[in-house]
Amino acid sequence: MAHIISILSDALETLLVAACQTAVAADDDSKALLVRAGRLQEDPTKNFVNVLIHPNDPDDMDEWVHEVIGKNITPYSDHRFPIGMYEIGGGEQWWRRFTVELKIFFNQKSLTRTQARDNAHLVLGRAEEAIKEGISALAASADTWGEQAWGAYVRRSRCVERGGPTKDWIWDGKIWVEIGTSKP
Repeated sequence: MAHIISILSDALETLLVAACQTAVAADDDSKALLVRAGRLQEDPTKNFVNVLIHPNDPDDMDEWVHEVIGKNITPYSDHRFPIGMYEIGGGEQWWRRFTVELKIFFNQKSLTRTQARDNAHLVLGRAEEAIKEGISALAASADTWGEQAWGAYVRRSRCVERGGPTKDWIWDGKIWVEIGTSKP
């Protein structure tokens, strides 16, 4: 038995391992050494490039939540409350929301500021592209209740420099992902 959230977390991890680890040369400073679902529990400076997958957003738990896809205006609403897009016979469409967190520490790499910036954005770009192109992998299986993905979208992202001179370049990135699902 598995819920769609667990299935999608595992599928995102598989996509990101392929794009950010397997497809990247061993000597490439932008290669992710840790890709996994869940919080970072190791020394973040040890792995240099860490890619973490979270259901919702652990930094903003009340805003980036899973919800039924809805419309705010219908002939039957008073325009203040969303009405879910439920289907005849009981089906529904959901936005399943995830964040991909990038924790990047170039502290033992002797990179210039420009090289660190370029490598951080390579990690961001690989992750965004993997998610965008990976819908077939995400839609491959349904959960115990028949819920299945039909679309994956990067809704927003950021990658910002947090630390620096003279050689400890630290970058934080985050990608907000919505995955559309159908539930019978």
